[in-house]
Amino acid sequence: MLLSHAHEDHFDQAAQGWLDRQVPLLAPQHDTAALREKGFAAQALTHGAARRFEAPDGLVTVTAVPAVHSLNPRIAAILGLAMAT
Repeated sequence: MLLSHAHEDHFDQAAQGWLDRQVPLLAPQHDTAALREKGFAAQALTHGAARRFEAPDGLVTVTAVPAVHSLNPRIAAILGLAMAT
């Protein structure tokens, strides 16, 4: 799984309840400790890092880039960075 960030609007309690916690989960580094405490197999993916995966039709490369929640600097500072891929 790939998680841009762990805010409720992207990773709510209902989703957390039905997702298989053993499935590898790529998430921003600042979210991995909390995800692991909840029992997820979270792996950190830092901005600029890339991971390659074998897929049935070839290789898939996931590259993390920083993303912001708002163009308003005050709101962006409150919500923090996210990850786009």
